[in-house]
Amino acid sequence: QRTAAQGALGGAVAGAIIGNRSDAEDAGARGALIGGIAGAIIGSSMGEAKDKELEQARNERIEGAKAQREAAILRGSSISESEISDAKKRTEAAEAELYRLKSENAEAIRKAKTLEDLRQREIRALEEINRLKSEY
Repeated sequence: QRTAAQGALGGAVAGAIIGNRSDAEDAGARGALIGGIAGAIIGSSMGEAKDKELEQARNERIEGAKAQREAAILRGSSISESEISDAKKRTEAAEAELYRLKSENAEAIRKAKTLEDLRQREIRALEEINRLKSEY
């Protein structure tokens, strides 16, 4: 509808311009009317073509999704319960290892930070001791 309205407006403007260049008295109005009608027809057919393209793209997406779903069902029907059980065990073992490593890393980082904090405190204490001794 929007394309038809745009076509009608464009056709009316073009028709009025062409009509005004004519010698007839009502040529501008006639040109606008004819241009508007022609523009609406052309715009409408362009809109219909665009609607058909959009509908076709939509249908292709739907068909693609259906094909993917059907392929997943076919793959799933050939998977045994033991494969699922084995995959679950491997996944849980990998997640447990990941958790253990993350915990070890966090502990190592905490220890390194604690040691660095203690070293900084020791340096400050020794500096303060040296300052106090130098005052005597």
